Amino acid sequence: MYLYKWLWQNQEITHFLAKHGVDALVLSYREVALDTEATVAKIERWLGEDFEPGQLEYWNVAHHGTQKKSYEWVKEQQTRYFDLRWQSFLSPDLQTDILTHPEVATYLDALGFVPVGDGLARKPVPTSANPGV
Repeated sequence: MYLYKWLWQNQEITHFLAKHGVDALVLSYREVALDTEATVAKIERWLGEDFEPGQLEYWNVAHHGTQKKSYEWVKEQQTRYFDLRWQSFLSPDLQTDILTHPEVATYLDALGFVPVGDGLARKPVPTSANPGV
């Protein structure tokens, strides 16, 4: 099953980063797609760079390289798109099986993510005022 391949590859990446002490920033697609400005600003700070709002309007600059023709409309409409096609590609039962798989749940928990209806969200960080959250 592809799930085991995904899990193995991601665990290998995590292990490599930890073993070599690589400074890494782990994000979910959901974070980038739904809170784009704050997430890109976070990435820029992590890189030691300044955030420029124009970075979010990538359609204003010519790009070279591979590009999916079926997504030309995103540039033409100058909009962002949160791609949730996986919800229609995977049956609800398969989605449940994946997200409740013990090894996947353990791995996501270790990364600080929890599954939500439209992807992976960061777990709430406990605070001294609300330690149970």
